[in-house]
Amino acid sequence: MIREFRRRFWQPPRAHGEIDEERSVGFIELFYDLVYVVVIARAAHHLAEHLTWQGVGEFAVIFGMIWLAWLNGSIYQDLHGREDGRSRTYIFIQMAILAVLAVYTADAASESGEGFALTYTVLLLMLTWMWYLVRRQDTEEYMGLTARYLAGMAVSTVVVFGSAFVGDGVRVVLWAL
Repeated sequence: MIREFRRRFWQPPRAHGEIDEERSVGFIELFYDLVYVVVIARAAHHLAEHLTWQGVGEFAVIFGMIWLAWLNGSIYQDLHGREDGRSRTYIFIQMAILAVLAVYTADAASESGEGFALTYTVLLLMLTWMWYLVRRQDTEEYMGLTARYLAGMAVSTVVVFGSAFVGDGVRVVLWAL
């Protein structure tokens, strides 16, 4: 019974090259995208109230971070996700983290920057874990690629985490890097 549950509900991510020709975007992925729209709207609201060159720059950096996280999660789901409980659970966990991130996004370049950085770090840890699970089952052909990708994710996670403990101006510069 437990084996059957695992087989149906908690499958490993699809391996590199395992293409699902019948795959289409599901409702949960559209909902996932909608949560990102809310986070971006929070950043845009701040821009609307701070329409200066500095405000535009801060928005560009924060939008870039949000977009990269969305791209990372979307590509993962497209390449390695399945229609199973594990994939859906991971999407819902990401959405919960994004809901918290939305709270800090409007003032991420100033007073809520620490909360934004720490929450974004948790999101990066989640995404890194998901990609690590892919790497564990990779063939030799893809091992180097996923190792470099995971190394980049790890460096990004450390930089964003460290940015929580510096001043606002330095924090945004670190995010831009």
